[in-house]
Amino acid sequence: MVSLLSLRAATAYFFCSSWLPSLKSWLTLRRGDVDCIAKVSCLLDDPDGVVRCAAVQSLASIVQKGSQPAITAVCRLLEDSDMRVRRVVVQELPSFAERGDPAVLAEVIGRLTHRDERIQRCAVEALACIAVRGDSQALDAVTELLRGGPMGPLRLAAVKALACLAEEQGDP
Repeated sequence: MVSLLSLRAATAYFFCSSWLPSLKSWLTLRRGDVDCIAKVSCLLDDPDGVVRCAAVQSLASIVQKGSQPAITAVCRLLEDSDMRVRRVVVQELPSFAERGDPAVLAEVIGRLTHRDERIQRCAVEALACIAVRGDSQALDAVTELLRGGPMGPLRLAAVKALACLAEEQGDP
């Protein structure tokens, strides 16, 4: 049995080296293993941002799509103090659920009103990755961010998200 400390050290080592694919391969073999998922999930609270990043990536490889506990735990990291962790969450969210999954949409849309604009921006970027084109709830939430305020990174991210979420129109 692998101890949590050795799993933490191995995760940090593999994340920082070229051995990350090997770690992911090992973890993929254990997809759905409740014990493995629990141990990796504990690393989401690690004080080291590199370890939290590796934990998110590893969980994406071992949990079943649609796992509500994993979705909730990973979406919580959209508010992480480390920008690298927030970026990894945005990149990996599609691995946790199918596009349009209502649980993920609720988690992400709830963060569009966060007091920290950086977290709002990550939520907008995540929404563009996980909402289906034409989703009225996602479109309304992103459109609301464009009302008022100066043009900045958040509004730019909202415009990009709208481009991803808008339904394609046929030729006139």
